[in-house]
Amino acid sequence: MDFQAFGTAVALILIFESIGPFLNPRGMRKLYQQAAELPDGTLRVIGAIMIAAGLVLLTWIRNG
Repeated sequence: MDFQAFGTAVALILIFESIGPFLNPRGMRKLYQQAAELPDGTLRVIGAIMIAAGLVLLTWIRNG
């Protein structure tokens, strides 16, 4: 992976992660508070599902 691809990926992460707080700060605060109350195991499962979904999407995009 070259630096340009890595930089593009980081930039896109920053953009997408910032859309929610920019458009709906109260809703994001509520979401974060609710997430903070979840058990560790539940957060790990959610994280694992998100990683798997990202890997599937990346594979699909690259092998189109």
